[in-house]
Amino acid sequence: MRENEKMDKIRIQYEKKLGDFLKKVRIERKLSLRDVGAEADMNFPYLSHLETHNRDKAKLPSVEILNKLFAVYKLDLKEKVEFLEIYFNLIMPEIYINNLTTDKIEDIIKILEA
Repeated sequence: MRENEKMDKIRIQYEKKLGDFLKKVRIERKLSLRDVGAEADMNFPYLSHLETHNRDKAKLPSVEILNKLFAVYKLDLKEKVEFLEIYFNLIMPEIYINNLTTDKIEDIIKILEA
């Protein structure tokens, strides 16, 4: 398998993980897509497309969107780490080749929250 094919396969895998994570958290919080959309001032169909990893209709969320979702979902540290592991794999899959660990991600979160 060529490197590009391998990276595409990894990206698709992590798009699905991102959607599954967002849906799981939303359901655990007993929120509808409309609730999240209203609270985050976002288009709820976009959230649906993220959850179903429909990349034709939903681009990868920006940092601004991530901050809105963090605020609405009130993620704890463990959930933020899980989310960012998925997100980092999507935006920069090569960083995992360089062993970005959970501890390093926790350090990144602390810096961002400071």
